[in-house]
Amino acid sequence: MASLTALVEFQKHDPLHRAEEILASVERGRSFLKRIQREDGSWYGSWACCFTYGCWFGIEGLMAAGESGDSPSITKCCAYLLGHQNSNGG
Repeated sequence: MASLTALVEFQKHDPLHRAEEILASVERGRSFLKRIQREDGSWYGSWACCFTYGCWFGIEGLMAAGESGDSPSITKCCAYLLGHQNSNGG
């Protein structure tokens, strides 16, 4: 998740350095994020964070990997977040 963002940002600064390897890694990361997304649209924060942080990193990673904002994975996660938002906005 954060690795995808880092690779994409690095490639913007040095687009020729190991470009094929970075592109392949980003694509594998995108596929991985889609595979581990839970049925309810969330991602589990397996690094000791809650589901909200898992969703944040999941969406950020997919967007960095080139996923469109209206992709099924992202819209499903947004629906999950909206469905779990408290009445006070938190």
